[in-house]
Amino acid sequence: MFKVGDTVDIKNRKLDYYGKILEIKDSKAIVRLKFVRHPEGRGSGTCESCGWPGFFSVNGGTGEIVCMRTGCGYEYGFTQTEEIVLLDKLVNITEKKEKEAKEKFILEINLDLKNARSKIEEAFQEGLINEEEKVNLLKKI
Repeated sequence: MFKVGDTVDIKNRKLDYYGKILEIKDSKAIVRLKFVRHPEGRGSGTCESCGWPGFFSVNGGTGEIVCMRTGCGYEYGFTQTEEIVLLDKLVNITEKKEKEAKEKFILEINLDLKNARSKIEEAFQEGLINEEEKVNLLKKI
């Protein structure tokens, strides 16, 4: 199930970054996508700022393309678009991460039954598990 604010991927599409759902209508969602902007000036392998050919690097922290010529350092930045995508073409990354966090939490409880009650209560307070899941886990202890 999708909701506004979910982080999503699009099936059969190579994205630079995951998208975010802005709005849902019928069986479609408006998704904001972010893409790395690539050099376009004077041929695709030439810096738009200094004209130096093919001396680019990818910033490890942001993923942004940067000209490496001494004194230039031109940053290409990102472009953002909003696209309408059918819900059945989306993969809900938020839901996957929540499921993985729950599985990790249950594994931790099984490994440390001594502190299980307090961990269950903490997970419930943080919204990781709901009331029904809390009751079921406490029954297992």
